[in-house]
Amino acid sequence: MSRNTSVEQVILSTSSDWIEWYELIKIGAIQAEIWDFVNPDATENVLPICSEPAEPTVASIKTGAKGYKDLDEYQREDLKDLKERYKRKYKEYREKKTALAALVKRIQETVDRKHHYLLKGQTTPYLMLVALKKRLSPTERVRKRDLLTAYKKLQKPPRNMDR
Repeated sequence: MSRNTSVEQVILSTSSDWIEWYELIKIGAIQAEIWDFVNPDATENVLPICSEPAEPTVASIKTGAKGYKDLDEYQREDLKDLKERYKRKYKEYREKKTALAALVKRIQETVDRKHHYLLKGQTTPYLMLVALKKRLSPTERVRKRDLLTAYKKLQKPPRNMDR
């Protein structure tokens, strides 16, 4: 999330700010490749978990092996390949963890202080977004009311119009 420092700053203060604020958060999360971890429209039990990969050991290659000397040449090559794959996965894991932490910070910094009570006790960006969405996302009824108000305003002739 911190790669692009010229990101527009929108403060989420009312439900009228939601769509613009949410889109900026979503775009940043997509760019950081973490949207699947934080999408508030998904149910929590189907979200992927950002977990540290397990480092391979000699026992990963040969059951009962205690050390490198217990492996034959091919098993040593397999272990080497597994360790290379682990390094790549670990790097991805660290990048995602960093991006998730940056998203928490970005949410905290772009939500009006009067709504920080919604973030209290929410430990992940997913839980934060769900709580904010429940409270600040405009409902269908609110959207219809706002559209009707705007439409009625457009129907009125300008006051300074000569008759």
